[in-house]
Amino acid sequence: MKIQREIFKTYISGIYGGLCVVLATSLYLLFYSFNLRPLGSILFSVGLILIVNYGFSLYTGKIGYAFALEDRPKKTNLLMIFLGNATAAIIAGALLSLLRYTGWTALFDIVDATSAGREIGSGEPWYLAIIYGFFCGLLIFFAIHTFKKAKKIWVKYIGLIFFISLFVIFGMEHCIANLYIFTLGNAWTWGLLLNVAIIVVGNSLGGMFGYLLTHL
Repeated sequence: MKIQREIFKTYISGIYGGLCVVLATSLYLLFYSFNLRPLGSILFSVGLILIVNYGFSLYTGKIGYAFALEDRPKKTNLLMIFLGNATAAIIAGALLSLLRYTGWTALFDIVDATSAGREIGSGEPWYLAIIYGFFCGLLIFFAIHTFKKAKKIWVKYIGLIFFISLFVIFGMEHCIANLYIFTLGNAWTWGLLLNVAIIVVGNSLGGMFGYLLTHL
């Protein structure tokens, strides 16, 4: 029972972490729809700021430490965190997709274009998806690691904002954000499922490579 409770708590923490990504992605899309994409990119960092302050769990924030010498997350916990993140992204995306019927075309034009552009095969080559996912994972690891290791509070938050804004501005891809966007646009295809799978791999490899770089 104790193990089951721990797994359930991890899953719930993952749901909260996923909701933070939903908030971050929504802010980005909102400001993008007002032709304020750079500001939306900066505000995307709000999601990770909430996660680190409230102790929520985010797959891309944990996977970099999968082979860490200390504080290594359990593989079961990583799975439950991902499932919690994905649950939040998919349910929120499905509910908020109803906003399409309000006639908010500026927002959903961006969502539709993003989904079409990231579909493996017809939109995005698989190797680019790997690259985008890798550098997203790497930058998220640097954001988390800076927050953990920096001594001064302002350095912690500047690090978070800088690294998160950087991956958004340069169009890198986050697996949970993609899950949310594709569901929001009601655009699921086999090509988009493949995109998410590839981005998960890219995010994971990027995060683990980031850990390796900090321990050379």
